[in-house]
Amino acid sequence: LEGFQFIFKTFINRNRVETSWLALRMFGYDDSLEIQIHPSFYFLKFKTMRQSVELSPRALQFFESLFHQYDRDKDGALSPTEMKELFSICPSGKHPWADYFRKTEKIANETMPSSVRDMPSQEQILPNLSDFPNGIKTRENGYVTLEGWLSQWCVTTLLQPQTTLLHLQYLGYSFSPRSTVRITRSRDIEDEENDLHRRVVRAFVFGATSVNKSMFLNALIGKNNTKKSDGQNFRNPYADSTGFPTSIPRDPSQNTLVRSVVASMKPRNSSGSKTRGSYLVLTEIPANKGILKKVFDSGMVDCDLAIMLFNTDDISSVEYLRSVQHQIPETVPCVYLYNNDRSESEVSSAIATSNPSHEGSESAAAKLCREHSLPDPEPVVLRPDSKYYSKAKVDRLFELLVTTALRPDAARPISSQRRAIRRRKRLLRATLRISFVSVAVVGVSWFVYSLVSNIGGAHPESSEKSKK
Repeated sequence: LEGFQFIFKTFINRNRVETSWLALRMFGYDDSLEIQIHPSFYFLKFKTMRQSVELSPRALQFFESLFHQYDRDKDGALSPTEMKELFSICPSGKHPWADYFRKTEKIANETMPSSVRDMPSQEQILPNLSDFPNGIKTRENGYVTLEGWLSQWCVTTLLQPQTTLLHLQYLGYSFSPRSTVRITRSRDIEDEENDLHRRVVRAFVFGATSVNKSMFLNALIGKNNTKKSDGQNFRNPYADSTGFPTSIPRDPSQNTLVRSVVASMKPRNSSGSKTRGSYLVLTEIPANKGILKKVFDSGMVDCDLAIMLFNTDDISSVEYLRSVQHQIPETVPCVYLYNNDRSESEVSSAIATSNPSHEGSESAAAKLCREHSLPDPEPVVLRPDSKYYSKAKVDRLFELLVTTALRPDAARPISSQRRAIRRRKRLLRATLRISFVSVAVVGVSWFVYSLVSNIGGAHPESSEKSKK
C-alpha cells in the first residue's frame, strides 16, 4: 500500500495527474471518486416473482476464503477489528447489514452508488435483514463464526440480491452474476411437481402477540440458553467498528419491524464442506394488521412454509391462527407447533379428557388442522431448563420443517380428495414422460438396427462383384 501511494504521489508531483485518473477509472472510479459498477454485475432478470436467488458454490467458496483470509488470529471467528478491516475497502467502510431498527432503504442509500439507487428493486417481501449478528449463530461473545458468516450472506442474497452482488464486486469477486447466483425455478412448476429444488428455504412464523415467537427463532440459532435470547439489551460487538448502536432499544412503537434468523441444516451422515446442505430462514410475522395485509396481498410468493405457533394455555392464540389460516394460499404448506413442557402421554391424556364445552388449545388446534386436512399439531420443548428439553429433538424438528417445505404436498391446506387428484396427475405426467422416453429409445434403436442391417447387407454384394 505504501508503495502504491508513493507511485501516485510521484505522478502528481511530476504533473502527471492524468495517469492517476486513468488508473482510478480503470478500477471503476468516477470524477467524484465514487466507484461505479456496471449494471450487468448486480442487476438480475427474473421471469416471475415466484423465483428466488441463491448463492452459487463458487460464490460460497469465495466468501469462505475471504473469511479465512481476514481471520488473522485463526480462532475461527471474526473479531470487530478483523470485520472492520474486511469491509474497509467498501465505499461506506461498513458491513452491508442494517441493525435491527434501521430502515433498509436508508442503508441502501448510504452504501450503494448513485447508479444503483434508481434501479428497480429486486427485493422480496419483508426484505429486512436479520439483526446482525444476533440473527445468526455466533460465539458467546457475539463474534461471527464461519457458519454464521455464510448463513448471513445466504439470507442477504435471498432477501436483497443486489446488496450481495454489489459487495462481491467491492470485495474483489471478478466473475459474472451467472456464476455468482442461481435463480430457482418458478414455484408454480415446483408446486405441480411437489419438489422444491432449493438450498435456501424461507418460512414465515405466525402467532399471536402472547406467543413467544422469538424463543422459537432463537432456538434455530442456539441462543435460547442465554440471558439475551429475547434480543433486548444485546451488545453488538461490531457496533464500535460500524457506527451502529451498541444495543437494541426497547421502543414499543418499533415492535412491528420484521426479524429474520438463518442457520445451516447440515445433512446427516455427511463429512463434506460446511457450504453443503440447506439453509433455513425463519421470518417472524408480527400480529400487526399492516404487515399481515402486506404479506397476504403478495400471495406469499416468497414463502416456502408457514409455521403456526400457539400456546397451550391460551385458546385465543388458536383463534388468531384460525383467522390467519383462511388467508394463506393453498399452495403454501402449514405446520402447527406449540411450546410444551409436558410429556407426550400427558398431552394425549389432556386432549382425550378435554371438556367439549370448554375446548382446550390442543384440541382446538387439532380440530382446525382437520378442517384444513393438515397434520396434527406437534409439540416442541424450547426452554433448555425444562426436564423434557432435548437439543437433538429440536434439531430434528428443524430438519423435518425443511423436508416439509421441500416436499410440501402432505402439509398443504387442501382436502384429501384434491390432494389425491394432484397425486394422480403427477403420476400420469410421470407415466407419460416414461412412455415418451421409452418410445424414443425404441425408435432410435430400431433406426440404428435398420441402418446397420442395410450396411451389412450391402457388403456381400460388393464382395461378389469384386470376385467377378
